[in-house]
Amino acid sequence: MPDMMHTPDNHDDARKGAMRDDERRRTQQEANADLLVSRRSFLSGTLRTGAFLGLAGGALSSAVAVAGASGCSSEEVVTPLTVSTDNITTAEELDELEKYTTCVKLFASWDMPYGTIVFNSTPDLAVCLVPTESASPLTHVYILNPLTGDRNRVIRNAMGADEGFEVYDARGTSRGLIWVEANIFTREWRVYMGLLDGGSLADITMVDAGDGEWEMPSVAVSGDYGFWQVRPRLDGSHTMDDSLLKKAVFGSAMASVAFTSHGRFATPIYPMQNKLVITPRNDFNNLNHYQLTLLNALTNVVEDRLCLQTGMRPVEAGYGVNGFNFSFDAIYDYGDGISNLGTYTPYEAVTDGRYSDRHWFAFVRVPTAPPCWCGNYFIVKSTTAVLGIDLQLNRYFVLDVQIGADSYGEYLATTGTSSTFVTYTNIDSTPIVGKPRKTCNIRVWQHANASS
Repeated sequence: MPDMMHTPDNHDDARKGAMRDDERRRTQQEANADLLVSRRSFLSGTLRTGAFLGLAGGALSSAVAVAGASGCSSEEVVTPLTVSTDNITTAEELDELEKYTTCVKLFASWDMPYGTIVFNSTPDLAVCLVPTESASPLTHVYILNPLTGDRNRVIRNAMGADEGFEVYDARGTSRGLIWVEANIFTREWRVYMGLLDGGSLADITMVDAGDGEWEMPSVAVSGDYGFWQVRPRLDGSHTMDDSLLKKAVFGSAMASVAFTSHGRFATPIYPMQNKLVITPRNDFNNLNHYQLTLLNALTNVVEDRLCLQTGMRPVEAGYGVNGFNFSFDAIYDYGDGISNLGTYTPYEAVTDGRYSDRHWFAFVRVPTAPPCWCGNYFIVKSTTAVLGIDLQLNRYFVLDVQIGADSYGEYLATTGTSSTFVTYTNIDSTPIVGKPRKTCNIRVWQHANASS
């Protein structure tokens, strides 16, 4: 009998089968990439539908006031922010620089697989969620040194993979990593932490877990600590329970409550070096307010605060050179100068806590990423591009968007203040001349006045 493995027909069938397998892998990777982008949007506050993983969003719980590890009590008098329309300057009133190289320069450029999403809060480390070519695991977790390009895969499979868990979010510093695993069928979640040692994880510990009555936490890192926010589901049986900011030091399984809010935090945690910003509720004059709160990562002490007017809900809140910044994805019919959608920051540094009646800058675009500071430049994400605002010289610059970029264009990955910041874009380009390009391009930018 002839060896059927060597017939032309079987060669053709094998080749077609390999092509189908390759196509399935590509399709699965693209599906995973889409899911990861959706997850990034959910975590950053740009998708508030609550549809992802069946998690609730939207309306506020009826619990009010803020009282916690370092919160303010309902008896404390806090004056809500009031800014007149005359004290607002928008980007349209500034001069545009023809070349961004006057302000920042490209320090490095690195490629990761298409569909990767990137988080960066310290100059020497970025966390990359990389989609796989299979339905499970959904993602691998890499750490990348943005300055050198050195990278290591630190999570191949979820710790609870045998129980149907997948890794959905991760953050890290050179000290350690914190990540969240979830089972979308049971709505259970778990928070893990581990030390980074020579590019690999050690002393992995589960520091918290929850069932479907509690939303999957947002996570952050600052100093030697991992942080996570726990909020009750709006359609569950714990609606009236407190929302908690929890923390644990890398290398320890002992978790503690850093802040308690008798009402829901409005935004994800905004991490910086040794500090973070949260947005608990404050019951002032029996009205519901969100209070932007700068917290010391080590001591839990509140170092600055800003109370918004009743009913105003930020989707992002951060801190930088000039003090607090925050973003709205809605337009309010009250609030004078602070009422439009967009991202706000004081025009000059606020050192006395008196934010009202100061001059403010407003970047009037739908917010899709939290901002950061590169030296004295306020870095924001526009519809497709990333911009830098020079408030000292009343000008701005625009970073170029690469050919073949996804619809969101260049995305801002960095939070906090540094002399560098990281952007990335997923590119799928087939030029008329030249090779096709399908990659996630990560770019590292440096203040023009900084030494290389």
